[in-house]
Amino acid sequence: MDFENISRPQRENLHKWGKARKIVDEERIKLLFGSDDRYQFKVEGNTSDYTLGVDIDTGETFCPCAFQGDTCSHQIAAHLFLAEIGLENTSYR
Repeated sequence: MDFENISRPQRENLHKWGKARKIVDEERIKLLFGSDDRYQFKVEGNTSDYTLGVDIDTGETFCPCAFQGDTCSHQIAAHLFLAEIGLENTSYR
């Protein structure tokens, strides 16, 4: 990939994925609750901790952080965490 010529949205997306990977690698995400179809996590953010949920059937997530967009780095971290432990639903990849 030619990093000098990527668009701003692409750069922002790469930044979010990098932040999410760091959250997982630094073990700043903890599984609080899990069932057949829903998971709840505590994520240590840079400025606050957040409790977020993932619906495993649909891939929908909720995070109360102030991010103004479709998916924040905390939500991506939750999906990365689920994928690493083999619980992610592959139908929404």
